[in-house]
Amino acid sequence: MALQHRPDHLAIVHRRWVGLLFLGWEIDAKLLLPTLPQGLTEDRHLCRTYVAIIRLKMPATLPRGLASG
Repeated sequence: MALQHRPDHLAIVHRRWVGLLFLGWEIDAKLLLPTLPQGLTEDRHLCRTYVAIIRLKMPATLPRGLASG
C-alpha cells in the first residue's frame, strides 16, 4: 500500500469504510420516473439514467477529538 499525502487541514470526522459494494445499472428514465417521490427527478450522466445499490459500513465514525472505544 502506497503512502498518501495528508491534507494540511484537519478532518472534522474520523471514519473508515468497510465492505464497500457498488452495483449500478442503466435504466430507461420512463420506468424510473413514476417510482420517484414527488419533487425528485432522475440524475442523468451523458443523457443516460442509472440506478444503484450501495452498501458500506462505517464503524466507529466519530467527531474529531473523541476517542474510539
